[in-house]
Amino acid sequence: MENEWQLFLNDFCDTYLAGYSNYQVLIKSMYKNGCNGTITPENKLELPEDFPQKISTVKSNMFSHITRIQEVNNKYPESCDQLKNKDYGKNKSRLLLEILKGFYQESKENNNKDSHQIDKSDLTKLQVDLKDLNYEAQIREFKDFLCENFNQSIGAFLIHGKDKYGQRWLVNRLIFNLPYWSIGEKFPICLKQYRNEINGVWETLKRKFCSTSSSPEDVITAIYERWEKEPVILCFDNVNEYKVRGNYLQTLISQFWQPLAKKAISDKSYSKYPLILFLIDREGCSEKLEIELLNSFDINKVHVPVKLTELLRFKESEIGLWVKNKNTLFNPVLSDMNLEKFIALLVQCNNDDNKTPEDVLDQICGQFTTSDNLSLTWQHFEKTLPL
Repeated sequence: MENEWQLFLNDFCDTYLAGYSNYQVLIKSMYKNGCNGTITPENKLELPEDFPQKISTVKSNMFSHITRIQEVNNKYPESCDQLKNKDYGKNKSRLLLEILKGFYQESKENNNKDSHQIDKSDLTKLQVDLKDLNYEAQIREFKDFLCENFNQSIGAFLIHGKDKYGQRWLVNRLIFNLPYWSIGEKFPICLKQYRNEINGVWETLKRKFCSTSSSPEDVITAIYERWEKEPVILCFDNVNEYKVRGNYLQTLISQFWQPLAKKAISDKSYSKYPLILFLIDREGCSEKLEIELLNSFDINKVHVPVKLTELLRFKESEIGLWVKNKNTLFNPVLSDMNLEKFIALLVQCNNDDNKTPEDVLDQICGQFTTSDNLSLTWQHFEKTLPL
C-alpha cells in the first residue's frame, strides 16, 4: 500500500503539476516531513504557520487543472479507495488525500460558477467570426513564415502598435495557426512586473519549466527538453517599458532567445513542435527597443526577431463589410435597420482619437449578454484566450 501511495503522489506532483513549484513544495514537503515513505497511524502532521497561505495559493492556481486532478482520481481509483477506507487516523497521507479531494471539489464548483456566465456557443462563434476582422497583413506574414518552415517552426516575432490596438488578441490569432497549438501550455511573462530586476524573469522561467536553477544555461536546457515533447509558445509582454528596452531587452535576447533558437536549429535531434517567442510592444516604439529586428523571416537568422507590420486602426469599409458578412452573428439582437446604426456606431468609435481598436471590439462584444444579463466586455472576452 505504501508503494502504491508513493507512486500516486509522485505521479500527481511530477506529471500533473509539473512546473508549479508551489504545489510541489507544499505537497512533497507534507509527504516527506515525518512520513519518510512509511505510513503508520502514529505519523501525524504538524502544520506550519504559513500553511493557510500556501493552501490559498494552491487553490487559486488549481482552476486550470480540474481535468488533470480528475485524471489522477480516475487513474488510481483502487489506491484512493483503499486509502479512504483504511483507518490511518490523522496520518499525513490520509489528510493529504482529503486535501486533494477538497481542492478538486471546491475548484470544480468555482469553475462551474464561472463557466455559466458566458454562453459558450455564442462565445465560440464570436471568437471565430472576430478572426476575420483586421490584422490581415500580420497574419499573412506569419503564415508565410509557417509555409516556409513547415517542418520546424522556430522564430521570434515583435507585435507592435499603440496601446490597446489589439496586441494580445493578435498574438492569440497567430498561435491558432501553429501546428499542435492546442496542446501544451502557453507561457506569458509581463516584463513590466520585473522591470527593475531581470533576475525575476529567470526565476519565473525556472519555475514554469522546472529548471534545476535560474541560470540562463539551465533554463534554456529545461525549455529545450520541454520543446522536444510539446510546443513551447512564449510571450514577453511590455517590451516597450522604459526600463526594459535597451540593455535589459538586449540581455534577454542575447542570453535567452539567441542561444535557445540556435540550439534548437542546429541540434541533430528533431522536434515536430513549434518553438515561438512573441514580443509585445504597447507603445509602437520599435525603433527605441535597441535590438536587432528583421522585416521578414530569414532561415539563417532564426535567432533574430521579426518585426511584423505595425498595428493600425480599422478601415471604415472593413468594419461595414465585416458586420454585414457576419449578419447571422448579430441577427438575434439587431434588425437590419439597427445593423446600419451599429455600423455607424463602430465607425464613429473607430474614428475617435480618444478611442482605440479595442474600444471597437468592446462595442462588438457589448451586443452580447451573459446569463446574468450583463453586457459582455472585451476584457471579459480576453480572459477566455489561451495566451
